[in-house]
Amino acid sequence: MQRLLGAEYDSEIVFTSCGTEADSTAILSALKAQPGCALARMSGSGATCFGLFATEAPALAAMSALRAARPNWWVAAAPAMGQAATAAVA
Repeated sequence: MQRLLGAEYDSEIVFTSCGTEADSTAILSALKAQPGCALARMSGSGATCFGLFATEAPALAAMSALRAARPNWWVAAAPAMGQAATAAVA
């Protein structure tokens, strides 16, 4: 697919199940901008974007900041399964 589209990197290609690539890019950018966000990615189908944080405090702060900045987004913080890290989901 990368060669077919002429993309230099496979990370330039974003597929989503709904919404637009611009929506996903905005959400991922907002997550990456949060202090303490170690990793921001989207689910396989693109229906959910998430940020991973080392501890609960920055994840809760990110959740509060994102809810305030984007009241029309669904945002929650939850423990990552089997990990000490906490995820903020947008």
